[in-house]
Amino acid sequence: QLTGIDPEILVTDAKKRLEDYKSSYLLMSTSLSKTHPDIIKLKREIDALEQEQKTREGLSAKQDKLNELETGLAEQLTKYSVQHPDIIKTKKAIETLENEINKEKDEVISWKTDEEDPDNPAYISMSTQIETSEMEIETLNKKIETLRIKLKNYEQRLELAPQVELEYKLLTRNYDNAWQRYQETLHKQMLAKSAEAMEKSQKGQKFTIIDAAILPEKPYKPNRTAIVFIGFIFAVGIGGALAAVKEITDQSIRSEKTLAALTNKPVLGVIAYIETKEDKRRKLIKRIIWISATLSSTGLGIAGIHFFYKPLPVIWFKILRKLVGLGLLAP
Repeated sequence: QLTGIDPEILVTDAKKRLEDYKSSYLLMSTSLSKTHPDIIKLKREIDALEQEQKTREGLSAKQDKLNELETGLAEQLTKYSVQHPDIIKTKKAIETLENEINKEKDEVISWKTDEEDPDNPAYISMSTQIETSEMEIETLNKKIETLRIKLKNYEQRLELAPQVELEYKLLTRNYDNAWQRYQETLHKQMLAKSAEAMEKSQKGQKFTIIDAAILPEKPYKPNRTAIVFIGFIFAVGIGGALAAVKEITDQSIRSEKTLAALTNKPVLGVIAYIETKEDKRRKLIKRIIWISATLSSTGLGIAGIHFFYKPLPVIWFKILRKLVGLGLLAP
């Protein structure tokens, strides 16, 4: 079939060739997928023809522009000298256009020289089918080699099957023996648990109190540690809040800057506070009261810990035991 088709039947008109290729593409796309080699090749030909058509149209437009520039240059030469900026600019534009036109002409010539391949769609389609068949033959040959390798692997497995069966039977025999031993051990465990339960029941009948009950070292409830901690937190918080409220509500003036800010007048002088004997006596009384309150609260706290939390000797011995455990004291 391929020899009966003339490969040199060319469509001279590029637009006609492009239309023929597009028609063939539409007809083939209805029966073939987009990934088919024929569709891919025909799409590539259509893209190449469209690019060639665009290049030829651009080349024609650039040629018209070149003719226009040359005509304008001739008119400018009649008016200006060769050194005039417009003349120089026009010459540069003409030179640039000529370079671009020559470059595109070379591309078109290269396309023409590359058109040694057949352009007849029927010939191209038949050639593509032959190439596709050759690719399928190559793929099938590779698949045959793969299948031969698998066949060889299966033959080796068949040869090793008796040995594998022997090993499997040996493993199953060992498994059966292990299962029997497991069942025997499980039965013995059940008997041992039954004997243990019976022994416990007999011990329950002979239960006697050897040592008397002792009091616990710390009560079950209430949690005095948490109560003391929460009370301390509340005491600190309430004290701080009361101090803040008193500071906010205190309207006394304690510095000359505050006085100047309130009266909007400058302070001419400041008289230092003169401490009298009465003030000293009052301050001493306050200090004694403060020291007495601190000592009494400390004593009450220690007494509360001793009577309500844990005796002090027990706490002391626990601290000593902790220090010995840490290696800070000798046992």
